Amino acid sequence: MESEDKTINMLNKQGSRSNNFTSGKKYGKQYTPQRGLLQNNKGQSPNFTNKCKNCGARHRCKVQRTFLHKLKTICSHPIITKQVSPLRSYSGYIIDTVGVINLRCSYKCQDHAVKFHIVDRNVQSVIGAKTCEAMKLLKRIHSITHTSNLQETTKPFLPEKLEQQYGDLFTGLGCLPGTHTIRINKTVAPVVHAPRKIPIAIRDKVKAELDRMEDIGVIFKQQEPTQWVNSMVTVIKPNGKIRICIDPRDLNKAILREHYPLKTVEEVISQMPNAKVFSKLDATSGFWHIQLDEPSSKLCTFNTPFGRYRFARLPFEINSASEVFPKIVSEMVSDLEGAEAIIDDILIWGSDQKEHDMRLKQVLDRARET
Repeated sequence: MESEDKTINMLNKQGSRSNNFTSGKKYGKQYTPQRGLLQNNKGQSPNFTNKCKNCGARHRCKVQRTFLHKLKTICSHPIITKQVSPLRSYSGYIIDTVGVINLRCSYKCQDHAVKFHIVDRNVQSVIGAKTCEAMKLLKRIHSITHTSNLQETTKPFLPEKLEQQYGDLFTGLGCLPGTHTIRINKTVAPVVHAPRKIPIAIRDKVKAELDRMEDIGVIFKQQEPTQWVNSMVTVIKPNGKIRICIDPRDLNKAILREHYPLKTVEEVISQMPNAKVFSKLDATSGFWHIQLDEPSSKLCTFNTPFGRYRFARLPFEINSASEVFPKIVSEMVSDLEGAEAIIDDILIWGSDQKEHDMRLKQVLDRARET
């Protein structure tokens, strides 16, 4: 019997490699079909994942050829590359992709290079937000224009009489009565951080800011050894000035927080149904209004290239600071009608200008008393 060999090449998913199948009779022996080295189980092979609508067969090769034919009508030489990072949906679900292709899209006589992720399913194409902005399909609105029938006038924050009477409250750094104690878990081992280097370009500005903070009584030089030493962090403000902070990440792990409940804006708004005139008092460096006792001050010691300093006032970075200051301010205005503390602000309202000014005067009197 004449021997006969047959080879069937199956197109792979990417069309670059093939699986060879050999069958037939050779030298009088019966041979069964065998696969080559690169084999895929039929249920898992990418060649059998698409089901034909006409015959029901799973022949992906034909589907791919149809897709490539349609793609060539858009791009003469389409280049499909492999997806490097997984494509995820808004909910975090990973979407399987065939590949990625860059195509040129035209909108209002302008061409844009757009990256398309090809998926193996019949779904509606979706364009991303960045592409929409690049093609000017979306426009960001950075300002809102509001029109009202009410006559709006610009007035000074304080009436002239109140400004003369309470002008001293708006200068310098205030100080609330009493001292605050930072309570820590003594089972946590103290940590001493080494001083961090600062750029030479801002070295003089950092030293000047340290001197200023020392002059107003916020920090003091620390000569004696302390169990806790934090690192100094310098932040350059938009106006070019330097802000001195500390990095108390280890100290915060040992601090026992007070967990004071803070009121939300919605809760405060519910208390002012007839309010029409508003004012907001913002405490300058609000947390620095709170004095620390001696042990708590030593906990806030920090290293600098110019030696060690310690905070005499409550630092912003302490995790309990955002609970201690609002608690003190809330207690200060708790019995005043038409005034409420929100974090480090005091909101004052009234049904008319006269009522608002009266309540504002009461708050300023209370601030002067404390």
